[in-house]
Amino acid sequence: MRPVLALALRDLRIRLRRPASWGLAVALHLVSGILLIVLLDAHVAGVAMADDALGTGSPSLHEQLVAPWLGNLALVLLVIGPAITMGSLADEVRRGTLPLLFSAPMSAGRMVAGAFLGAWTWMLAVVGSTVWFPCWLALYAPVDLGSLAAAYAALALLSAELVALGLAASAFTRQPAAALALACATAMGLWVVGLVDPDPTAWLSRLGMSTHVRDMLLGIVRLSDVAWWIATTGWWLLAATDRLDAWRDG
Repeated sequence: MRPVLALALRDLRIRLRRPASWGLAVALHLVSGILLIVLLDAHVAGVAMADDALGTGSPSLHEQLVAPWLGNLALVLLVIGPAITMGSLADEVRRGTLPLLFSAPMSAGRMVAGAFLGAWTWMLAVVGSTVWFPCWLALYAPVDLGSLAAAYAALALLSAELVALGLAASAFTRQPAAALALACATAMGLWVVGLVDPDPTAWLSRLGMSTHVRDMLLGIVRLSDVAWWIATTGWWLLAATDRLDAWRDG
């Protein structure tokens, strides 16, 4: 376990020194703020219309505002996640440092696990730092903390899969740009698949990311959804490991 943690810390140190890593974090916050302002404006207008027509109180803040905002944030992560990991393994090949890692007494699985932990930790920090947006809303209206925790757990699981997918794409290509394009196209394809069939129990819908993140964003946590995230993340990590083993044998 110690070599894996050492690789993860090495990956984190590299990311902390890269301006691009901080640029992605700033971009995520800017987009998040713009999306929240747009949704907040629409939410306030909708509540005012409902009050005028029915005299009812404000609808659930989480369902009407927080969950849609986090859903849009999840779409942004489909690009941010691959961008964070596009050079994780491809850069090692391009710089010629991969043979040095192969010379160490470490399996390809541990190398992938270290890269995954480093990239996922950074992505969790970036995504988690956006929690101040709903906390700011809590100053003006009650926020369901349980639903909010479930929604951020969904983003954490989505981030894990996107990092694993990005690592697999990085392992199968020698250029970071190609890895980014491949991972983004795959992630968006998997997202859209869940929207093709309106029946969430259909086999095609169950293959899509959007199907398994939708209810969790609303605060509904199912063991089947969590198991799906873990299984698919593991599958991408195995694919990256197999590719590294092929490079080592080649």
